[in-house]
Amino acid sequence: MPAPQPAVGQSLGHYRIVEQIGAGGMGVVFRAHDQKLERDVAIKVLPARNLIDESSRSRFHKEALALAKLSHPNVAMAFEFGQEGEIDFLVTEYIPGQTLDAKLSGAGPLPQKDVVDLGIQLAKGLEAAHRVGIVHRDLKPGNLILSSDDTLKILDFGLAQLVGMEAQLAETISLGEAHFHAGTLPYMSPEQLRGEAADPRSDIWAAGAVLYEMATGCRTFPQTQPPLITDAILHDEPLRPTALNPTISPGLEAVIVKALDKDPDRRYQTARELRVDLVRLQPGGTMSSSGFTVPVPPRRKSKLGMMAVLLCVLVLGIGAGVLLRKYGQKTVARQRVLAVLPFDAVGQGTDTTALGVGLTETLTAKLAQLSESNALQLVSTRDIQAEGVKTADQALREFGTDLVLEGNVQQAGDQIRINCILVDPHTRRQIDARTITTAAHDVFDLEDRVVDEALNLLGVNVRPANRGDLLARRETQPTAYEHYLRARGYLEEYQRSENIDSAIGEFNKALLIDANYAPAYSGLGEAYWLGFQQANRPNDWVTKASEYCRKALSISVNFAEGHTCLGDVDFGTGNYDDAVKQFQLAVDLDQTSADAMRGLADAYHKQGNQAAAEETYKKAIATHPHSWGLYNALGDFYYRQGRYPDAEATFRHVTELFPDNPRGYSNLGGILMAEGRYGDSIATLQRSINLRPNIEAYTNLGFAYFALRRFADSAATFEQGLKLDNHDWLLWGNLGDALYWTPSRQKEASGAYQKAISLVESRLQVNPKDAMALAYLADYNAMLDKKATALQSLGKAITLAPADPDVRLRAALIFNHFSETDQCLSALRKATALGLPTSMIRDTPDFDHLRQSPEFQSLFQSH
Repeated sequence: MPAPQPAVGQSLGHYRIVEQIGAGGMGVVFRAHDQKLERDVAIKVLPARNLIDESSRSRFHKEALALAKLSHPNVAMAFEFGQEGEIDFLVTEYIPGQTLDAKLSGAGPLPQKDVVDLGIQLAKGLEAAHRVGIVHRDLKPGNLILSSDDTLKILDFGLAQLVGMEAQLAETISLGEAHFHAGTLPYMSPEQLRGEAADPRSDIWAAGAVLYEMATGCRTFPQTQPPLITDAILHDEPLRPTALNPTISPGLEAVIVKALDKDPDRRYQTARELRVDLVRLQPGGTMSSSGFTVPVPPRRKSKLGMMAVLLCVLVLGIGAGVLLRKYGQKTVARQRVLAVLPFDAVGQGTDTTALGVGLTETLTAKLAQLSESNALQLVSTRDIQAEGVKTADQALREFGTDLVLEGNVQQAGDQIRINCILVDPHTRRQIDARTITTAAHDVFDLEDRVVDEALNLLGVNVRPANRGDLLARRETQPTAYEHYLRARGYLEEYQRSENIDSAIGEFNKALLIDANYAPAYSGLGEAYWLGFQQANRPNDWVTKASEYCRKALSISVNFAEGHTCLGDVDFGTGNYDDAVKQFQLAVDLDQTSADAMRGLADAYHKQGNQAAAEETYKKAIATHPHSWGLYNALGDFYYRQGRYPDAEATFRHVTELFPDNPRGYSNLGGILMAEGRYGDSIATLQRSINLRPNIEAYTNLGFAYFALRRFADSAATFEQGLKLDNHDWLLWGNLGDALYWTPSRQKEASGAYQKAISLVESRLQVNPKDAMALAYLADYNAMLDKKATALQSLGKAITLAPADPDVRLRAALIFNHFSETDQCLSALRKATALGLPTSMIRDTPDFDHLRQSPEFQSLFQSH
């Protein structure tokens, strides 16, 4: 017997049923009250007769999967898919209003303006669905609801087709059943009626039918009997819309007719094409870059760090992936990608664990030397640690690896045993394994044997002339080198503050044995610099970092790692000319060093030598085609130059290379946001978060909500990001802006601004030439009405970076805050001339009171 339907007053989980608001063959819908979050929601359950029908339950589950992939203002948002006893239920947002079906009932045609406005919103919702592989297959006026402010939202994805997931969802309905269920007859496309597979163009046909009905007050075909309707859709042409409503413009009629073409190839091919033509029918005939209609709120004094969001999200470099690509003059052939996971030390002490990780780093560096001649690319140990990769499955997902080398270390008395295992991450199959047992005191022999066995496992042949390059560098005593390896192991897990201290201790032990061991001094410099950056250590750690890097170079001037170490410190403290010199020396000594090449390109950019920066980024990619961090750096460079199409293409390339790595999507979401494409951006950022919550995606997503005036959602999203890192000054500043715009929480804004100021001032103590930090410091002080302090910081920022469009935007916001309108407009003109997207100005609420100003409107005329 089927389980009973829920009744009014009953609870499903923490949702209390309030009233039934809809019913149909695919489900019964109730309004319910979420007793945890104190809000009304809509709950859909299967009709009682369908609860024991597995195909119905499968379709219901599919609807939940479809909605889970979507986050868009024109699609009803899903909150939860749950089960109470035998009742499956889907929780979505509750939207007070009326369905389009109810609005059209007996009302005749809608005014063309309303038809166009609602059609644009429908096309946007379809764009979002199609972008993530969802075909609705049941668009009709009854599945479109209009809120009180005439926002259209698409409902009921119960018949949706999830491209690429159909086989996983175990459909059990017959072909005849599919014809009956997959749509509502008057709105089904000809190809659906012929039994062909539906694709996004099928939704376009249904959208055309909806537009026709809105514009004429009549359905596309007047027949009422199913066989006659089917025949008409397949063979007849509907009456021209103007025959039913002469007030329709020829342009709108042309859009409707094209959408209803019986041949899918002659129909609009994408929802975006449909949206573009509808937008052209609006007054002015142009389309905003985002396609969103943004409500104009009352004037408030606030802003958000949009461009700095982009700048802060593009700093991590993760290596992975391969393909055939041409950068510059070099074509990169397909190479195997290998990840060497940190050798585990189960049941051993922390020193043995650190030794295992240190050996892993050394092994990776040795194998990387063979990448050119053996079609092998290595994922760096640092990147593996940064992403928290511990298993072959994770390595495949994050880096697109073809092979994974795992290992474990055991030490007993004066013996060390290492087991190496080569794994195919695609099949999880062990390909081969080796065991090494050696004396614990002879760490050089241990390293050489690990390298030998790894080469044997990989089937790599090394020329005799190159063999010596792979041997351990016996340039110090074995015990000093053992301490050095342990220190490197601790430093690979630098995210844990105590590991930085342990690394410093081990490096110092190595130097007690060998006071002239340059790698240990360079390691100390790196440890102190990482300690300052990652663990909020005192500013004198920066001085120590520089001193130890220089000490390493005083012992060995041709030590590439020493030059990279010093280059990092010079760059981080704003000494960009010196950083260029150090990184160039490192590259000259080691032309395969990704760290040195990336540092050199970044330093060129800060120095203002953009041509050299771009050339160096491309050279680095040609040398390391597996490193998506380098692609990200190039995309960031294009963004800073105002080359948005190039930036977007580069970031999309990252997501194509590594479709399961969240950081690629967080960066792509950032550039889509810079282009004002908030719907695309939100969907992309949600995908990033769904793959793995990360601060970059939360930062960008919070801004997207802010730009759409969803201030409470914006604040909540920034708070989620701060749970991952509460020392991010930009997040605190952005939270301050979002709180200021949330009436119930406005008083909390000043505390967030003060926290942001404290953090950014600490950053400026190390690098007083950080123009971005100075500009935002000025911004936050302005929000606290500290005018003199704000203008002082702003002046420094403009002096350091007069061509930075974000600095000019900060200037406009600050002048606007203090009601200096002429200077505000002047700063905005400079910002747009430098490449600032006008969508940022349009979507910044501070400037709403200027919208009617001819000077303000002129900013958009040439863009």
